[in-house]
Amino acid sequence: RNCDWSSDVCSSDLTARTNQENEAFQYIRQLARYRQQSLPLQIGKTRQYLPANGLYVFDRSHQKQTVVCILNRSNESKEIPFTNYYESFTGFTRAVDIVTGQSFTQAVKVAAGEFKIFELKTK
Repeated sequence: RNCDWSSDVCSSDLTARTNQENEAFQYIRQLARYRQQSLPLQIGKTRQYLPANGLYVFDRSHQKQTVVCILNRSNESKEIPFTNYYESFTGFTRAVDIVTGQSFTQAVKVAAGEFKIFELKTK
């Protein structure tokens, strides 16, 4: 089904979307699928940290599973040591970016203006 609201066009037809629209669609689909299987995101308890240095950080935890979300509102890339948010990272040995699959063991990297979601792992 195609829809047209003035200059906005949405399409379920893959060939009717631009590359940028396809990237956005794939990204949202990946996040939605992850949320469907993530108990921390569905029913977990939320812990928020005070924003500092352009970073907004919160986690969602359920039983022994934790997901950490970081928004970098600054104009520069940040490397964030696990020790800065030890309440979230204690008991875990690595953080995995849920979109790229990249694994971090001491600190996570978040580019300027970027939002990242990390699943914490014990192994």
